[in-house]
Amino acid sequence: MKEEEETKKILQEMKEDHIHGASWYYEKMVEVFKKAGFFDKKLANELIKIRPGMASIQNVIESLEKAEEKRNRF
Repeated sequence: MKEEEETKKILQEMKEDHIHGASWYYEKMVEVFKKAGFFDKKLANELIKIRPGMASIQNVIESLEKAEEKRNRF
């Protein structure tokens, strides 16, 4: 439960932020998925909604989706 609360806190921080750039969002996304421990499509969609046009968010999610697809094939 602690990880879930921490994840919600990070997501809220990302939603409220209007100062930081792409590298900060990238680091926060990595932190979110590390806390989750796995790729979660629902979480990915939530992250995309935070800053839909930010390439760093989309790139991380696309990379994780591809890795998850490869993992599931084996």
